[in-house]
Amino acid sequence: MSREKFFNNLLQVFLVCLGILGLIIAVRQVTMVLVTNSLHKVAETDHFIFFATDRDEALYTSGFLRKCELIYDRIAHDINYHPDIKIVHRMFPSMRLLHLSRGNPFEWPADSIGRSSKFEFRELSPFSADWLKYSQMNFDMLFSHELTHILTDEINPDKRQNWLMEGLAVYEQFHGNARAYVRPKIHEHVVQGLEFHRRTWLRLWLHSDRVCC
Repeated sequence: MSREKFFNNLLQVFLVCLGILGLIIAVRQVTMVLVTNSLHKVAETDHFIFFATDRDEALYTSGFLRKCELIYDRIAHDINYHPDIKIVHRMFPSMRLLHLSRGNPFEWPADSIGRSSKFEFRELSPFSADWLKYSQMNFDMLFSHELTHILTDEINPDKRQNWLMEGLAVYEQFHGNARAYVRPKIHEHVVQGLEFHRRTWLRLWLHSDRVCC
């Protein structure tokens, strides 16, 4: 086989692989949009816009919405950050749809029942048969955990001190009583200019008795 023919064949294989990759990316994007758009707006409060399926709409009672606002008030007060934009909450009826909405065709990692991004979080419905299979948390804990990530990611966009950010989410998840994971005593709110704009640092004691900041 001549060198020219070899490189032509190699180029054809490359173009085929490139086309397959492009098709996979296109299918992934379309799937994400279709799954996300399968939800509809079911409620809106002072700080949240909620999207869900018809089956999960029964969850959004006035008591549930009030509880979400109380959780928001607690966490926003603790980290001293009150954004002026409403947070979108999307609730999916199964693990498969939750992961497909994020572009992942697999129900993996198995404990990933919630994920946050910029002013939006996506969670598994507590009405789902998958909830008991994959989660050891109740809905309030999951809601608190992901909401903390949303707010702390805004005041710490570079995600520095990631162990601290996860520690704060666990702390709020347990309403400040996360003894199984950390021994957090919030000693003070220290607002630092330095490298971070609009960043709030919380000083915590961990099991190792190491103090952050």
